[in-house]
Amino acid sequence: MVLVVVKGESVRLEPAGEGSFAGDAIGPEESKTMSGSLFKMNKGLQTEWSYAYDEISYITAGSMDVSAEGKTYRVNPGDFIYFSKGTNVRFDVKEDVEGVMVTYPHWREAIK
Repeated sequence: MVLVVVKGESVRLEPAGEGSFAGDAIGPEESKTMSGSLFKMNKGLQTEWSYAYDEISYITAGSMDVSAEGKTYRVNPGDFIYFSKGTNVRFDVKEDVEGVMVTYPHWREAIK
């Protein structure tokens, strides 16, 4: 068994695409099967993403529209989002968004 505690202030956000940033709190060094990261998406970002991994995100600040399979959802602070592997999504960021994402497998490994 392993117990890992990472202080949020130690997580450094790095560019993860135009207008988006991510920083791993739990990465391949801590877990061989999943990751836990902080993320930020800038207001005005409109982008599409195809998920190569499963992800659960929790929004802590801001709002955005998330579209998939012909449906659009407005997500706000306190909302959870689940993206299954293979889902194609469009993001339309209305306000700067911040959140936490947990992925299986590790998202950086899955997109290589």
